[in-house]
Amino acid sequence: MALLCCLQAAMQAHGADKVIISYSSRTYAFLPAQIATAKGFFKDENLEPLLIQMRSQVTVPALLSGEVNYTLSFGNIIGGAMQGMPFKILAVLTDKPLHNIVARPEIKTITDLRGKRVGTQRIGGSDHLAAEAILQAKGIDLKEVQFVTLGADEPVRVEMLKKGLVDAICVAPPGPIRLAREGFNVLGGPKDLKIGSPISAFRDFTGSSFHA
Repeated sequence: MALLCCLQAAMQAHGADKVIISYSSRTYAFLPAQIATAKGFFKDENLEPLLIQMRSQVTVPALLSGEVNYTLSFGNIIGGAMQGMPFKILAVLTDKPLHNIVARPEIKTITDLRGKRVGTQRIGGSDHLAAEAILQAKGIDLKEVQFVTLGADEPVRVEMLKKGLVDAICVAPPGPIRLAREGFNVLGGPKDLKIGSPISAFRDFTGSSFHA
């Protein structure tokens, strides 16, 4: 956090239109922002972004303190906004969640998840919301599965799945492809969702000096 303060102070001292943007993990869900940076789309808008990977739990206090100007995270920010925190949605990067539900090899279909444990980073997080949407779209009552809060980032959740601590997890690409190659089963994903449910968006703390 102290490093972010120093970075922001240095940027403002030079008078440049630079912004700090956080993202929670290295998955395809946040790829559009990386491409936009590489292609110079931000530069066309007179912005110079600094993309920083940050745990989603840290994002809310970082926005409130002004140490981060924008974020691509979803679940924690929506939760904060529902509690009255002054966040604003500026743009949507995906019209559907990119997450897929991936289960252990012995679980072959989505109906096999009834009574099973689905690991999630936290209740209300991006992976949890995506898992709920996929399960409901495929006709599974959410009361029929047990969501287990793991409190860990995606690579750790993958390892917990491999060790059998949970029966399934909800992960974004390239995670599903890698797990499928190891014999795990992809039970559902974006193709099952008929209604868009964005999981990634720029969000701005309205008290910041940066505005769209």
